[in-house]
Formats: sequence, structure tokens, C-alpha cells
Amino acid sequence: MAKVIDLNCDMGESYGRWTLGADEAIMPLISSANVACGFH
Repeated sequence: MAKVIDLNCDMGESYGRWTLGADEAIMPLISSANVACGFH
């Protein structure tokens, strides 16, 4: 049986001019993402 690791990343956390992270650059390196979809 093959072992699999899910490389997960929090994304979409930028807001307006305030940027956090480089979402586009990390996409090829991860297998799943948590995408922010509102203010909390």
C-alpha cells in the first residue's frame, strides 16, 4: 500500500491592499487548500 501525504495550505487570506502570502506561487506545491471566504 502506498503512503500518501496531504500537503494543505491556508489561502485567500489577503484583503484589498493588505496581502498575505503568495497564493499563486504555492499552488503547484500543495495537494489541497483551505480558502478564506469572508471576514472573521
